[in-house]
This record gives sequence, C-alpha cells and structure tokens, in this order.
Amino acid sequence: MRADPFGYFDYDNRAQRALADMLEGIADSLPDEINRASAALAAGLLRSAIAHHDAIEEQALFPLIEARAPLGASLRRAVAIARREHGETIGRAIELAEELDALARTGRARNAESLGFMLRAFFDGLRRHMDWAEATIHQQARDLLTREDLVTLGIRLAAIAAREGVRERGGFAVIEGGAMEAHGAA
Repeated sequence: MRADPFGYFDYDNRAQRALADMLEGIADSLPDEINRASAALAAGLLRSAIAHHDAIEEQALFPLIEARAPLGASLRRAVAIARREHGETIGRAIELAEELDALARTGRARNAESLGFMLRAFFDGLRRHMDWAEATIHQQARDLLTREDLVTLGIRLAAIAAREGVRERGGFAVIEGGAMEAHGAA
C-alpha cells in the first residue's frame, strides 16, 4: 500500500471485479441451482468490500486530487460524479446483501426474477464504474499527483486498512472475514 498506492487501487479494482463475477454466477444459478455459501459470502462482501472501496477513494485519493487539480478541471468533475455513484452504490449493495442473506438462509429466492434483475443491474454497474474510474480518475491522478502526494496516499491507505482490519495473510486480503485474492498486493 505504502510502496505502491496505485498498485493497491489496481488490486482493489480486481477484487471489485471478482465480486461482480461472483454476483453474476449467483444470478446465473437462479432459480434452481443456488449455492448458499456463495450467497452468504457475496452478502458479506457487498457490505464490506464496497464500503472499503468507497473509503479508499473518498478518504485517501479524492482529497489529494481536489487539492491538486484546478477548479473546473475535468478530473474534479469526475471525482464529483464518482462520489455520487458511491452513495448510490452503497444503498443498492445493502439492499442486495439483505436479499442474498435470505437466499443463503433458505436456499431459495423470494422472487428469483427480481433478484436476478437486481444482481445483473448491480454487477453491470459495478463493472462500468471500475472501467470508468480506471480510465479517467486513476489514470489522470497518476499523472497529477506528486511523489509527496503518493507518500501521503500510501499513509492514508495504510491507516484505512488498519482501521478496517484489512490485512494480507498467505496471499489473501482479508476484510472482515471475507477472502479476496490479493495477487501479491500489500
């Protein structure tokens, strides 16, 4: 995290994409081939990994961008859009997690068609957000931020990880008990 803050963002984006893949798998299994363990894991990750992603951008990266980018710059507008999307995503993630909790408990969806639609809308939106953030915000931030900013960014990321109990163990990043492949990120 400290040595390569943007490497950590890349890792987090891969974790978000893995969550999207998991949600797609659950949607594809509806209504008859439910994996209750996958539903339970996905519900937990929706609560923790989405909040973690938002925190590392909103508390660590975005303030540095806003301090460096000139007023009216397209990057500042992109940050404002990302903040709005994060707020919307958290609400949808919590609602979806509740549905997945019920699926994990009972082994059947209350309304398979509705849950499938919710899952697809969420994972499509998550992938779109990741593509857009990587192509706009993260790429421009790499060019904009100074070496000192990167040191500050690394310190902020480490502080968020410590506060949230994120740690790497045996090649896996563990967030509140949910495991996501780290691919060597630390």
